[in-house]
Amino acid sequence: MAAPPPVGLEQMLECLGRKADRLLAAQAAYQIALSFAGANGGRPADFRTAARWARKSAEYLKTANEPKLRNGTALAAIRLDYYGASTTAELRQVTRSLGQYYTTNCAVPPLDEHCAESLKLLGEVERDLSSRGLPRAQASIDAFRRYLSTDAGKVHGPDRASALLDKGTLIAQAPEGALPPDQADEAETALREAAEVFRGDRQQLAQLNLAAFLGTHRSDRTNSLDEAETLLRGLLAQKLGPIYAFNVQRNLGSILFKKQTGNHQTNLSEAITVLDAAYSSVSPRNKTTWIKTGISLALTLEASGIGVPANLERAKKLLEELLAAADSTGVAAEILETLVSVRLHRLAFGKDEDLDAIGAQLTRAQNASAGAPPLTRARLFALSSDYFSVRAKDGDPAALDKSIQDLRQAIELTDRRLAPRLWATFQNNLGNRCNDRKRPELGSCAEQAYSQALTERTAAKMPREHADTLVNLANLQFSQRNWPGASDLYGQAAELSRTSFDPTLGQDVLRFDAARSDRWFERAAYALARTGKILDAIILADEGRLRFLKQRLSSLPDPKPGELREVSFEKRLTGRTIVLMPIVTTAGCVVFAAALKDGQLVLQQVFLDEFDGDRVAHFLEDRWLQTYRSIFEAEQPDSAGDRWNATINEAGDWLGASFFDPLLRTLEGEGLWPRDDVILVVQGELALLPLHVGKEPSGKRLMNAASVLYLPSLVLWQPRTAEASTPPKLYSIADPSDDSGLPYAPTEAQVSAVLGGVTLAGPVDKGQFLQALEQADILHFVGHARFDADAPERSSIRLSSKDRLEVRDIETAQIRKSPDLIVLSACETGRVETATMANEFVGLPAAFMSIGAKGAVSSLWPASDGPTLFLMTRLMRELYSGKLPSRALQDAQVWLSNSTGSQLADVLRTLGPAPGSDAAKLEQILRIRFRDSRPYAEPWAWAGFVYTGFKP
Repeated sequence: MAAPPPVGLEQMLECLGRKADRLLAAQAAYQIALSFAGANGGRPADFRTAARWARKSAEYLKTANEPKLRNGTALAAIRLDYYGASTTAELRQVTRSLGQYYTTNCAVPPLDEHCAESLKLLGEVERDLSSRGLPRAQASIDAFRRYLSTDAGKVHGPDRASALLDKGTLIAQAPEGALPPDQADEAETALREAAEVFRGDRQQLAQLNLAAFLGTHRSDRTNSLDEAETLLRGLLAQKLGPIYAFNVQRNLGSILFKKQTGNHQTNLSEAITVLDAAYSSVSPRNKTTWIKTGISLALTLEASGIGVPANLERAKKLLEELLAAADSTGVAAEILETLVSVRLHRLAFGKDEDLDAIGAQLTRAQNASAGAPPLTRARLFALSSDYFSVRAKDGDPAALDKSIQDLRQAIELTDRRLAPRLWATFQNNLGNRCNDRKRPELGSCAEQAYSQALTERTAAKMPREHADTLVNLANLQFSQRNWPGASDLYGQAAELSRTSFDPTLGQDVLRFDAARSDRWFERAAYALARTGKILDAIILADEGRLRFLKQRLSSLPDPKPGELREVSFEKRLTGRTIVLMPIVTTAGCVVFAAALKDGQLVLQQVFLDEFDGDRVAHFLEDRWLQTYRSIFEAEQPDSAGDRWNATINEAGDWLGASFFDPLLRTLEGEGLWPRDDVILVVQGELALLPLHVGKEPSGKRLMNAASVLYLPSLVLWQPRTAEASTPPKLYSIADPSDDSGLPYAPTEAQVSAVLGGVTLAGPVDKGQFLQALEQADILHFVGHARFDADAPERSSIRLSSKDRLEVRDIETAQIRKSPDLIVLSACETGRVETATMANEFVGLPAAFMSIGAKGAVSSLWPASDGPTLFLMTRLMRELYSGKLPSRALQDAQVWLSNSTGSQLADVLRTLGPAPGSDAAKLEQILRIRFRDSRPYAEPWAWAGFVYTGFKP
């Protein structure tokens, strides 16, 4: 700490008056100023005193014929005033003093170093006024620009770097999407140079601000987000103060939120962790920062909702807490905007939300943002459009027009030059609003909007968005039945999809991409079929199926999916096999058929105009799923067995009359029916139905006329091999959960031991299960399973100690060998998610096939323990004898439906049930009560099981 000036020195200088040498007096006064400036740790009062002495020094120098020295001293006095300023009024006075100084001393160029310094100081003062909420940022930027244009400002060093850092930071404070390209380039250049020059704390600040700039204003560039992430992770590895650490965490969370490379869900999970830490570290007393950080966390939680739906609930609660604490209209508007978005998102996930209450919050946000910048109001109009779009789907006849009107307003408020990506997104969304089948008069609106979007969403700048808009435009052509136009656009989108579906992104991203496809592959195939291009249509339809499963299998030694054009139908088809590939769209259904006739391949397409997407959806929702939920989700299936059986029979009759009868009659006329084996390559929601119980023209169920294989994708189809010469190695796992709800499980699992294989009883954990996979040719699991409709990758089978083997565990398992066949004797093991990823068939069968299994036997609904015991026993015997899975399952189902109680009791006895066990009691019941009747003749007992695989 500097010593204060000697007492009485000021009085002595005053007494000397004109007798004192002016230069010596000025020097003494300036030394006193420096003493006060360094005294007592830099108190504002001491700086103000120092400034008075500096001005006194400048007064002495007026007559000392030292103008340059006087100017420097006068400027030093102003700087000391700046250091001593503690109020806004005092800072304003400093700016006035600097203005007077510049006018007096810097009117004639070139500017000396003191004039240049005054510009830099002005920038710093205006910067501080801006930080106090005054609109002075632009004045500060202008001052720094003027300083940097001077000779002094061009000298590379700390002063130039400091001005660059301040200028770049201030420019970068513009809202996202509001920064003109030239200013963005200016800010980036400034921050980069500052980061290169500084070392220590100032370099950390420059790197932090550069990362924040890249994440905000260069977020459309993958390399910019990657660079920002690298900078921030580097800062986290350093020793940081709490304020720095908070800002680094908050910015890193924002970068990970926006990042599209790598595993998207993993990025979001880390972003949540980082933002959670930042949010927890800031005090609610620092209200603005606390709320802003909370909003960022809520937005990230919302974005992760596709993988973790529970995060939407957490986001909603967080925003409601922030809203209760908000005391600023502008901040409340931002919270409300995010809250409305989250609630609409929850509504889309089927969660309970009050649409009127959402509308009221949206109105509050709009009212609070009346004077906000155009881009803020544009986002709110776009959100309002989303809201009224939901109302339109809810049956409000005027809501669609309101939705379109609001989106047009959002486009009008968005400066295309400043926010090209957002502008294009709004245009694309306007096209989607106008692309409404019930409002064909809006077609020109949709076409114009999509065309506008494509002027920014180019293949070079935004490849993924470009493909999305191409598909949307193709969908419009499809709805207008312009088949050639739709086919061409879908073809362009397919080419882009082949390059953008990146297997390195991870399973979650691939699933997200699959969901984004919105089933356009089917519409593309239908449009191609209407133009007569059958093979091209088949190829494109198949390309849209199981994309991430194909990527996974491509890394395995066998099987490897091949290009469909290289798949030889002749090598895979036998003389008595037919492939049926139904494509259901809103325009109707086309079924592609492939079979041999007189030794020659025949490709046929059959149009079923009455079997369209609306009719299929109506039957599924109003008949099949409604009954399914009322029976099985009520957890009282036994009390409603007759109802479920009637529903299965109804489905068989409906499928027969609407689908199989017209289809197979047409194929019969072409000499392609009847056949011994049917391969069904099923699309979307049809995978929920037991197509094998549908009636064919003779009145038989399909499964009684032919064996049925459900083939997930044509490129995964493998040729039929000869029946094995040696019996397969069987492994059965008896219910590891040891649940009394499966009394026949131990007996069913004995079938492998009876046939010379292995039966694992008692506790089985994940490790033991995976070991069994490696050792078995056929693995037979008897136990409990759970299908998770909200998160199908969490569907699972239950092992010991409440341990569960989930779909994602199976997909990532590292095993040396996989069984050829998985037999899942458990409830709902064959169900798949169809709401968002209909053609990816995410579930247990696909998971096991992803690690090398050739197929799986699984159940479309909860299986009944009694008949399943006999069905599986017969199936395993047929498989052991060497029969192919599709034939073995057909024979087992037909056998069970025709067997009497006495015959079933004999089978049960061969398994050796323990005396007094439930299985032993069942044997007596069958032998006495059902001796000559067929207890399991109806489809509820056996029709739920299907074989899904790569070969018959």
